[in-house]
Amino acid sequence: MGTMESKELTTEPGGTGNEKEDHIMKTAIFQSGAGILGIGNDLQEAVSSANEFLDGGSQLTAEDMEVVYGGEDHGKCYYAMITPTLAAQVEAQGGDIVYVRSPDNILMTEEEHEAEA
Repeated sequence: MGTMESKELTTEPGGTGNEKEDHIMKTAIFQSGAGILGIGNDLQEAVSSANEFLDGGSQLTAEDMEVVYGGEDHGKCYYAMITPTLAAQVEAQGGDIVYVRSPDNILMTEEEHEAEA
């Protein structure tokens, strides 16, 4: 019988410890000029999360959501992919957070955006 080696998982701040999961982007619903309303593994989960945040106000549907490349209508809700780092910050701090939307329609932290430049 052999000995078992234990392998310590390391992760970036906000990560889950699961390397594969930490690099998978999720979908976010954001309101132009405001914050991130919901995050999910897919569009439907993100819409459900946003509707929980809206708490009985006007409810969003997946069919209402659009991707935007370029100009946004202030106050309108859109969806985009979100980096794991920004998703972790939203989970920890809430959706009223500074973020950048890349030309590829990915929501990310300012630090991530600067690192790409």
